[in-house]
Amino acid sequence: MFPIVPLFLGQAAQVVKLTPVLSGGGHTIGYYSPQRMTLSETKPASVKVEPSGLTHPLYGELSIAGKTFGVILDQPASGPLKFYIDTNDDGDLTNDGEAAWTGKKFGESPYTTFMGTGKVEIPIAGSSQKVSLGIYKFDASDPQRASFKNILFYYRDYAVKGAANLGGKNYPIVLSDEPASGTFDKSKVTLLIDRDGDGKFSGPPETYAAGKPFNIGGTTYEVGEIAPDGSTISFVRSATKVDEIAVAPSLAVGRSAIPFSAKTTLGKSVNFPSSYKGKVVMLDFWATWCGPCKAELPNVKKAYAKYHPKGFEILSISLDDKDFAQKLASFTKENNMPWSQVYDGKFWKAKVATLYGVEAIPFVLLVDGDTGKILADESTLRGPQIETTIAKALQSRGRAAR
Repeated sequence: MFPIVPLFLGQAAQVVKLTPVLSGGGHTIGYYSPQRMTLSETKPASVKVEPSGLTHPLYGELSIAGKTFGVILDQPASGPLKFYIDTNDDGDLTNDGEAAWTGKKFGESPYTTFMGTGKVEIPIAGSSQKVSLGIYKFDASDPQRASFKNILFYYRDYAVKGAANLGGKNYPIVLSDEPASGTFDKSKVTLLIDRDGDGKFSGPPETYAAGKPFNIGGTTYEVGEIAPDGSTISFVRSATKVDEIAVAPSLAVGRSAIPFSAKTTLGKSVNFPSSYKGKVVMLDFWATWCGPCKAELPNVKKAYAKYHPKGFEILSISLDDKDFAQKLASFTKENNMPWSQVYDGKFWKAKVATLYGVEAIPFVLLVDGDTGKILADESTLRGPQIETTIAKALQSRGRAAR
């Protein structure tokens, strides 16, 4: 690995060697940037050999790292969609192995969203390797998504990572190829710096456009060069001065939740977390317009019904826009959500959401009402596993959670 040394104006650039994250990059980065591929019934020249037994194939092409990978999506009259991708770029879609591809219904929707992963072989961090792309397609019969009938969405699930000395400290860094182009173009790459050391990358304080100056520790830097395959990145001290973006307190498990005071929609004053002494409370950022939030609601309601009598509470922070108070009240009543709601009508600028640096919802934290310590985050508070997480938290407090 290249040496990590502090930079001073006039010094040679600091060069950092990067290693590949071949799959799971989306989880590492914490978000994804969907790209669109239009499908048609016309078979492209890149597809030379196709699987037998196709009933209603749609074709597409994925251009990445200077290569063109053929794609087939077979939509039989009944049964699941089948997905094929020319991983090795030889025109034969029968010798690449089966792509991971499953259908799932969210909430009470009758429509199926198909999701999976596909692999393509590209140059990355010094060698040619198979990297993962996240892929999904909405149900062609969903009238609300009619414009996406022949659209396949994909996003990078790969990245490159390393460590750099900035502002006198060593930080883990990741480069994200947002457009899934397969080349780490400085004008398009996002530089992520784990400034608080929690293993996550949280919004603007830790996310930077690689083509613009940024300030860490009072020093302004610029990215010098990035190797096209993401194998190296260099940093130079910039003559341009920009302000440093303060890092919000870490919300990692084991850290302290940020205290705040608010009024619920019923006019009750809440001091968080001290109002929940003797309880385990889930802080839930959501909105009535948020599809994923509504998809999680059945799991949340089931957990609340089961564990509320044993000391489990929920405090929801609504990111609904202004003039949504009545809709919020109707929604929570119709969907049997008896727990407290905080709503100020400021949308993404909601006071508590801003305090917590919330940039995507649903966002949830499980907090000990006595100590204020964060017991769990969204990684274990989604889906059926939410019950197991709450049960463990209650048991750790000596409460029976059966």
